[in-house]
Amino acid sequence: MFRNYTQASLCLIKHISFSVDVYRRCTMGETKVLVLHPEDNVAVALTDLRKGEKIRVVKNGRVIELVLKSDVPFGHKVALEDIPKCGYVVKYGNPIGRAKVRIQRGEHVHVRNLESTYVRDRVCRDE
Repeated sequence: MFRNYTQASLCLIKHISFSVDVYRRCTMGETKVLVLHPEDNVAVALTDLRKGEKIRVVKNGRVIELVLKSDVPFGHKVALEDIPKCGYVVKYGNPIGRAKVRIQRGEHVHVRNLESTYVRDRVCRDE
């Protein structure tokens, strides 16, 4: 993967710098959610978020403003766009499941409205 220790060290320093920057922004109230991949339609909450709270997200160089439709606990997902019933929920640039019901932009995404594509009795099995 890396040709030498210098290349590996630079990669590690870049990762640590990114992590420190995210931590600094989060603790200063600048960043409340993190988009992990440009193709994601969900973001991860970096702190507990409250219904009605307005947040700003940068995705693909574009600022998205959301009003939260529900509380979103730390580490959970929030929808960046409307996701239709049986539409794919994308995190890390890959589908992680499908919407059991229509998920509105700004809504908490969790097991009550998200199903794995691996479960036997799923809502979206024929679609």
